[in-house]
Amino acid sequence: MPDRCDKCGIVALESQSFTEERIPFRRPKRYCPACHQKFHQRVYLVVVVLILVLGTIEIGAVLRGRREVAAFSGLWWLLICMIQWLMIVPHELGHAMGVPSDPSHQWHDGHCTDPRCVMYPTVDGKAILSAVFEFGPPKGFCDK
Repeated sequence: MPDRCDKCGIVALESQSFTEERIPFRRPKRYCPACHQKFHQRVYLVVVVLILVLGTIEIGAVLRGRREVAAFSGLWWLLICMIQWLMIVPHELGHAMGVPSDPSHQWHDGHCTDPRCVMYPTVDGKAILSAVFEFGPPKGFCDK
């Protein structure tokens, strides 16, 4: 029996297999690539909304005078999660994948020489200038 997407009902081709997601306390579901991408987007959206709601509650508590700014844990969690998702996770996944693969493009301990790459190891003048001209921190790997 061919694989069928539990979300949209599309049937897999002969050599194609659909991804099965196992969520606790629910039966496993098979997803076609498009539905699987939407599934992950929904999960990430829920996590981001939850973090933003908690951060907003903490900001409200500080503005009402119920908490000091030093005890402002909601903002710190918000910033840590944003930095972790944007910078640290892709950087560490790059180490696991062996990026950069070109030895002439490696700096030290598998780090990249291009400040526009997430594998660049430090925040220095080159990285700051690159972030200013690229309108934000590095978002991906370089071509090498």
